[in-house]
Amino acid sequence: KDLAAAAEKLGKDKPPAGAEAAKDSAERALKQAAAALADAPKAMDAAAGKLGEAAGKDAVAQEELAADHLKRAEEALAKALENEHKRVEAAMTDIANKQADLRGQTDEVAGRLAGLAQAAEGPDAAKDPKLGQAAQAAKAALPSLEKASTGMSESSDALRRGAPQAEGSSAGKAAGMQGDAAQKLA
Repeated sequence: KDLAAAAEKLGKDKPPAGAEAAKDSAERALKQAAAALADAPKAMDAAAGKLGEAAGKDAVAQEELAADHLKRAEEALAKALENEHKRVEAAMTDIANKQADLRGQTDEVAGRLAGLAQAAEGPDAAKDPKLGQAAQAAKAALPSLEKASTGMSESSDALRRGAPQAEGSSAGKAAGMQGDAAQKLA
């Protein structure tokens, strides 16, 4: 029951880009494991019945059939775990890439603000008081943007380091860093 429910739940999940095949394969493997595990008790009951009838040879055959069902379930579960690992790795890499893109955008904004601050130090600044005010606001925002950019970079790096092993600790660490970076931008 639990495997069938897990397969159903996995089937409803929307995988990140590039992880559709791994998700579908994991779902199929879970369904295969659930079916194999459902068949094993039937074969074991049949073996018990044959033993009760003193048909040892038939009982052995049923036990072998039950063992085969369990082996197929184990193989299917191993495949499901492997595919789930691939799906998590793809998700972590996708998030790291998006985080890196966001960092690039933040750096671009910081560069424009730095340019505004420099422009306010030129001869036109005296003619336009609003330019001076804008430059002061830009100077005040730059340290926060730089800290947020650094945090996003570290978050992306943590995700990329953990993605090949699908490490939950790397994802947790990156989530904390990403949250800190968001606070600095706010």
